[in-house]
Amino acid sequence: MLRYFLRAWVLDYPRSWVWKTGLATVPVCLALGELWRLNHGVRFGEVAAVSLAGVGSVVALWSLWREHDRDLERGGAEEANFKFLAAVNTCLDAFFILECVRDKSGQIIDFRFQHANANTEKMTGRSRSELLGHMLSEVMPITKTGGLFARCCKVVNTGEPLNEEYPVTQANINASWVRYQVVKLGDGLALTCSNISEAKATQERYEHLVEFTESVFQNAPFSIVATDTRGLITAMNVAAEKLTGHSREDLVGKAPLTMLHDERELAAKAAAGDSTTELDGFDVLTAGVAVGEMEQQEWTLIRRDGTRTPINLAIPSADRCWTT
Repeated sequence: MLRYFLRAWVLDYPRSWVWKTGLATVPVCLALGELWRLNHGVRFGEVAAVSLAGVGSVVALWSLWREHDRDLERGGAEEANFKFLAAVNTCLDAFFILECVRDKSGQIIDFRFQHANANTEKMTGRSRSELLGHMLSEVMPITKTGGLFARCCKVVNTGEPLNEEYPVTQANINASWVRYQVVKLGDGLALTCSNISEAKATQERYEHLVEFTESVFQNAPFSIVATDTRGLITAMNVAAEKLTGHSREDLVGKAPLTMLHDERELAAKAAAGDSTTELDGFDVLTAGVAVGEMEQQEWTLIRRDGTRTPINLAIPSADRCWTT
């Protein structure tokens, strides 16, 4: 029983140099003790043997303490690795690690999969066994003379991270748009790939809506001018340009709406009002809007050439715009 215990604890010990050194010191200690006994007598030999035993105990304790520290370090590294794997495997994005594959001259000719999480499997439609150890060009056919491959090589060579969006043309990738975040990791890369197909589709629908709204605004058969809350003109359609004689470049973001009105007419309207506070020209135009009403009345428009044109001005309560 003792023999099997010693074999399990000593011969199978993970640090073989510890028990090998211990066994090697036994005959040396015996020889030195015998030599001391012959030259100095039994008493001195016993003292020497005890001293050597003490030194050996100290060395053994020191070795065990070092091994204990290494066990703690290994345990900490294993825990950190476990947390890392748990984080990347529960990540909502595809995450994978690639190592560089170089030719004899040291040039990067491809990348090899070293790690891939569950969402990488979902996005590529391949299991980890079909990814790990395989080349990137096998999984995602890419052009090695430019595009994403060239940018990834630049990340490895310069250390500068990459964060870009790309349309997907490969049929085997379950996305139409992806965002790549690429950082250097040793002689390779760590990539986070986000599926932004839905966000891009929403953006495209919004852009189409804006384009449609702009088309309706510009092609309306009546003049439309929009302002901010201070009365500064922010937009005008084609009919408003024709009516006022001003181009959008002349007025938008530069001129107030009151510039198109007769100052004396605005002042007379303000004087005839019931308000006890002094109103400026734009306040006079939007007096009804301030109380939540639809403001609509006749005014005189001053065109760019100085001619005067009567208009029917309508200002809805929800917006700061006027139509004629």
